[in-house]
Amino acid sequence: IVSDRFQGQGLGREMTRRLIAIGRDEGLRRIEAYVRKENSRMLSLVKKAGFHVAREDDHVVEEYMDLIPGEKVADNPQAPLRRLSNERQRRRESRIDQKYE
Repeated sequence: IVSDRFQGQGLGREMTRRLIAIGRDEGLRRIEAYVRKENSRMLSLVKKAGFHVAREDDHVVEEYMDLIPGEKVADNPQAPLRRLSNERQRRRESRIDQKYE
């Protein structure tokens, strides 16, 4: 995703950090990354970020990160949906409160 001339400036790390944060904010349970095996810098970056290898073949490494601390995706598939729903309700109520202040 990062053009060759911009590599080595922390852009990949920042994009990965932001994607993880957005995923958590939106209630995603998991983020997956598919990285070409020869892309050692990206493989190192996702490992440092906390991703785990799911599988790999001759060309691609599939990595994942569960976004709900202490909860595996299979443990409670409805938890992130409830959390997202509750957050949306809080935002909606906040906008209503601000409108009538």
